[in-house]
Amino acid sequence: MNYSRQNVMSPEELANEYGISVQRLADLRSQGKGPPYFKFGGVWYPKDGFDCWAEQSMKGSKNGAQDEKRLLALPVQVQGARAPATRIWPPQNKTTKPRKQSK
Repeated sequence: MNYSRQNVMSPEELANEYGISVQRLADLRSQGKGPPYFKFGGVWYPKDGFDCWAEQSMKGSKNGAQDEKRLLALPVQVQGARAPATRIWPPQNKTTKPRKQSK
């Protein structure tokens, strides 16, 4: 990979090119969810790195994380079993005073 100036974009250039705000790019960087970047006298995004990230993030793509199969837990009823006890959320213990309801 050649990281020369013509192959990288600043956050401002990327924002203008793709219609993403600079703040949104900063949020994605802090969450570790955005396009690949590096810091060298500022933040820089490799152009081909952004293209790969955008393709992987695309909904309905063959390589995107959205296409992974999701496991789903379903409730199971067993004949002759007792009904589960009702639970109160949030749990209250004896040291906690109940909240007063506003009128």
